[in-house]
Amino acid sequence: MSSDSTEAGPPPGETTPRRFGNAPVFGLLAIGVVAVLFTLGWGTWMLNYTGAGYNVPHQVIAWDTPSETSASITFEVNASAPTNCLITALDETHVEVGQDEVELSEGISTVEHTFDTTRQASMVEVTSCRERSPE
Repeated sequence: MSSDSTEAGPPPGETTPRRFGNAPVFGLLAIGVVAVLFTLGWGTWMLNYTGAGYNVPHQVIAWDTPSETSASITFEVNASAPTNCLITALDETHVEVGQDEVELSEGISTVEHTFDTTRQASMVEVTSCRERSPE
């Protein structure tokens, strides 16, 4: 046996290509960066969409649809600043048939509000209560 037969590796002049190179490292790094950016973007969007920090706690006490063209709701709000509450009436297919906005002062308030609808409502809800922006 010659010394050439005991050498490991490819014959002289040939190189063995790396099977994947650095692709797995860069691929995992890219996936990690995309995941972080997605999470930060989604979190920011959710905070802005829900209005975190601006929502005012409210509790619906009762609602009624006394006629085909009106709806009423009684709800309680605990506001630390002047507040606007958006009230929505929906029909049996969840289509909006009426909407109104109620302006409230700060403090605990029990509100009874009646508003017009385009047709018979089957549900009335407080969609949101948010602090008014300072003027």
